[in-house]
Amino acid sequence: MLPEIPIWVHFLLIAADLPVAVLVGWPIFGDCGGFLESLKYGFKPNVFSAMEGEWFDDQWATIKLYFWLVLVGAVHVGFAHAVAHFFFA
Repeated sequence: MLPEIPIWVHFLLIAADLPVAVLVGWPIFGDCGGFLESLKYGFKPNVFSAMEGEWFDDQWATIKLYFWLVLVGAVHVGFAHAVAHFFFA
């Protein structure tokens, strides 16, 4: 069982995750516009997208966004696990 990590360490880990999030997101979204489009569709209700004829685009953008969030979350958990193991054990 790993020890609990102080909250300030999580903030440092989030700062360390940002470059990784950009590197992971680049092949998924292509550019900043693709990321913003995924965010737009992620917050837009599916009913409105269906009425505008953009339902498939909405679903694809949402899948990309959730996939990216899972990857970045896994990287954060891995970083936290390594920090807890090497510095707080």
